Order: sequence, then C-alpha cells, then structure tokens
Amino acid sequence: MMPRFKLAIEEEKGQERLIQNLKSFLDQKNSNKLIRILNHHKIRLEKNKATNKEIKEKKTKNHVKAIAKPDNKQKSEKKKSNRKIQ
Repeated sequence: MMPRFKLAIEEEKGQERLIQNLKSFLDQKNSNKLIRILNHHKIRLEKNKATNKEIKEKKTKNHVKAIAKPDNKQKSEKKKSNRKIQ
C-alpha cells in the first residue's frame, strides 16, 4: 500500500513540474489558450489535494471518536451501579 501512495506523490510532483516547465515555455511564446488549459489543470490538482486532506481529517476524527466511546462493558457496569443505588 505504501509504494502506491509514494508513486501517487511522485506522479503529482512530476505533473506540477511539467506544468511549470510548460508554463515557462509558453510564456515565451505567449499562447493564451494553452496557458488557460494548464491553469485549469493546476486548479484540478489543488482541488484533489484539498479533498484528500479533508478525507484524511474525517478518518482521523472518526478514529478519535471510536477511541473516545466507552466500551459496552463500562456501560453495563455503570447501569448495574445505578440499579444498585436505586
């Protein structure tokens, strides 16, 4: 699983480098249409990064919630102690 993740990161870095190289080349040629296409592609990359970040945050929040929940054993012990008091 880790190698795939590393490959994805490397691929993303490669795409960003490609975009930067093409932009510098296009700036010399002043081709507005291609610059717009590259900007759109970069925006898509940034959106993907943002959504990946949100997904990671959700996973960690759910994980923390799962840890914070008391076990059923603890719940049953509380109920028993409450019954004894009454």
